[in-house]
Amino acid sequence: MGTYKEVLAKIKESQKQMGFYIRSLKNKRPLGQRRLSGEHIDDICYAIETNKHIFRHNHIAYCLFRGVPYRIIEPNIKKGNKPNIELIVEILAEFGGRISPEVGDSKFDLALMVEDMGKWCE
Repeated sequence: MGTYKEVLAKIKESQKQMGFYIRSLKNKRPLGQRRLSGEHIDDICYAIETNKHIFRHNHIAYCLFRGVPYRIIEPNIKKGNKPNIELIVEILAEFGGRISPEVGDSKFDLALMVEDMGKWCE
C-alpha cells in the first residue's frame, strides 16, 4: 500500500514493462509470416494478442484511475471492440486497494468511473 502517487508510479512502471514485452514479441515474429501457421508463430501471435488485450484494459483502468473520462481515453470505438467493463472494474478495485486507507484520495471514485464508462460504451 502507498499513497495515490506511489500507486500511479507502480502501475505506470508495470505498463511500461508490458509494452516492452509486447514489442519484443512483435520483433520475434517474422514480418512475412504473419498469416502463415506454425506452432512457434501461432504461439507468438497468441501471446501478442493476449498481452495487447490485457495492456488495453490496464491502460483504460489507469487513465480512469487518474480521473480521465472514458470518452477521452477511447473517443472512437470500432463495432465489436468494446472493452470488458467487468475486467476494468476488477483492475480499478485492485488499484484502489493499493492506496493506504489513512491517505485517502477524492480522485478515486470507482462507482463514478464505472457509471461514466457505461454511458459512453452504450
